[in-house]
Amino acid sequence: MKKTPTINPGRSDMQIIPIDADQSLIELLNRAGLATSDINQPGSICFFGCHQSGKLIGSVGIEIRKKSAMLRSLATHEEVRNTGLGRALVEHAELNASHMGVSDIYLLTTTAADFFERLGYEQLCREQAPDAIRKTTQFSDLCPTTSNLMRKVL
Repeated sequence: MKKTPTINPGRSDMQIIPIDADQSLIELLNRAGLATSDINQPGSICFFGCHQSGKLIGSVGIEIRKKSAMLRSLATHEEVRNTGLGRALVEHAELNASHMGVSDIYLLTTTAADFFERLGYEQLCREQAPDAIRKTTQFSDLCPTTSNLMRKVL
């Protein structure tokens, strides 16, 4: 049985860095079943990614909306799941959002509520989302109404 290495974002070959919404990101998000139709809107989403051997193995995005942000596009390649990379990507996004003056981060998920609860996110009713978050394409169009809305205060 092949052992999957533990991700150490401090390693030089495993750094989380800003990335463009390019074809490698689209392919990673498609593999994870995540929406990609709005990721190329200029300036609306800041993406971060982690590469290994030149291959994008993880991504996360933050869409800033006033003092709130939408966490989105969290995906990891199948070969590195359960290694801590997802957690590291979320923490990196949260830190960057905090530096940009964001006070709380929202997200929508249909499959990972337990994961996000372990990271300090709480479930809310969709009606509790602030207007700035409701106006995102992800909230209004892309994610099903059955998605769990979650929030973390930074």
